[in-house]
Amino acid sequence: MWRQLPRALVFDLGKRVFEIVFERDPNLLVVINLEHLQCTNQWQEHVNFRTHAQNE
Repeated sequence: MWRQLPRALVFDLGKRVFEIVFERDPNLLVVINLEHLQCTNQWQEHVNFRTHAQNE
């Protein structure tokens, strides 16, 4: 099923999943070494987040 979806859509869905997880529990930012950004929105633009979310 995933193979039939446009690649951009799959990347967007993955990014949204990561955003929701980290917004609901900022403590999980430690997993991608962004614990220092827990009280900000800056983690969304950080290279570590972009790498894990596969945001191009």
